[in-house]
Amino acid sequence: MIRTTDGLLLYTRAWEPAGEVKGRVLLVHGYADHSGRFEHVASALNDVGLAVDAFDWRGHGRSEGPRAYVDAFQTWLDDLAVVYQAVRASAGQLPVFLMGHSGGGLQAAAFALRNRPDLAGVVLSSPALKISEDISPVLQRLSGVVARIAPTLKTVTLDASAVSRDSAVVQAYKADPLVYHEGTKAATGHAFIAGTKWVEQHAASFRYPLYVFHGSADRLTDPAGSKAFVAQASSSDKTLRIFEGLYHETMNEPEQAQVLAELQDWFRSRSGL
Repeated sequence: MIRTTDGLLLYTRAWEPAGEVKGRVLLVHGYADHSGRFEHVASALNDVGLAVDAFDWRGHGRSEGPRAYVDAFQTWLDDLAVVYQAVRASAGQLPVFLMGHSGGGLQAAAFALRNRPDLAGVVLSSPALKISEDISPVLQRLSGVVARIAPTLKTVTLDASAVSRDSAVVQAYKADPLVYHEGTKAATGHAFIAGTKWVEQHAASFRYPLYVFHGSADRLTDPAGSKAFVAQASSSDKTLRIFEGLYHETMNEPEQAQVLAELQDWFRSRSGL
């Protein structure tokens, strides 16, 4: 557990490799999710000598706080900063990587841009880097008003069927009591909009080694956002991988072995593993 600057306890976990630790990866899960669903990802990274640290967002999984609620995008970055500082301290001279999935990818990108931490590289999995075209500019402006007037008002619910083409994954997701299954709260939705806009405006300042991967058939986050971010980033080392036909959780698709193998390859080539 780790305490946020405003006093909440965040649930943390770590997966250590059997042999020598050659680096650490701070993994940030996505909205409505929790870190426990990434154990197989951590195992794949352990296999190449990387320790994996993860936490549940405030209001998610086993962490404290109102369920799936945040008052502002900056609060997420403040939480991530606290966890990062602990991981950086425990790593000593070892390289630290930051990896974020979906909404966690948005947080990871923004944190790297705004805080400029000491990172060996950044990995973004199906990141939420583009505002849905279904949300008009007028509705985007109204989201801020609604967030102030009725911050906990529940709006749209995520479509669980869009998580994976594997029906077993979808059923497990629906049955998981640590996954948030209700409507997105107004303040949380506005935080996403504000964060996405900020990252779009500052993407050109991104300079870390970067690996972004996304499914072309993702209906929850737009692959166009990944393409635009990689195109704008100033990194001399940047890779975009679009997996044709895959849904949102590429690492939980029938092709997960390929997805994880390519992820391992990227880490091997960037950390001398």
